[in-house]
Amino acid sequence: MCHALCAVARGFAAATLEALARGGELALSTEQRARMDDLMIELDTRTVDILGNA
Repeated sequence: MCHALCAVARGFAAATLEALARGGELALSTEQRARMDDLMIELDTRTVDILGNA
């Protein structure tokens, strides 16, 4: 179970950042969104690609 969670944890973190960055609740500036994008890419590029194409 631990190995399975470790395998998906970075993707979950990237997806969470994506949801926060795109939502209006935080009212992020363009620069802040760019920084969030960088963090998402560092966490899991594949998840960011999938969410970007959704």
